[in-house]
Amino acid sequence: MEESNKTDKETKKKRRRKRTLIVLAILAALILLTPIPYTIKDGGTKHYSAILYSVYDYHARWMHYYRNTETNELRDSILRGIEVDILGIKVYDGTWEDRPTGSEWEQISADEYDRLRWEQYEKEQR
Repeated sequence: MEESNKTDKETKKKRRRKRTLIVLAILAALILLTPIPYTIKDGGTKHYSAILYSVYDYHARWMHYYRNTETNELRDSILRGIEVDILGIKVYDGTWEDRPTGSEWEQISADEYDRLRWEQYEKEQR
């Protein structure tokens, strides 16, 4: 009888230990994989960050500026796409620059862009 009680107690301890380990493993996975969302104020980029990985969903104004030679319309380019890092290593980079296309668009410098924008603003204020 004593031997059966010992084996029952040992079996119960093993089961309890196994259940505890499973619960701890599930909690650790939840903590490591649950993302915290951030919105970056650059035009709409979203950043989802967890301990093991991070995901960037880009929608940001980019550093290239364009002028339509026919209509004098000004546009800047936009960075779009998704980037995924796992443990700090980039595993996917699906980003691209969304810019105007066509022969009538020419790339201009940031200074030229600012000057033309200022001229447009002054015309609107008159």
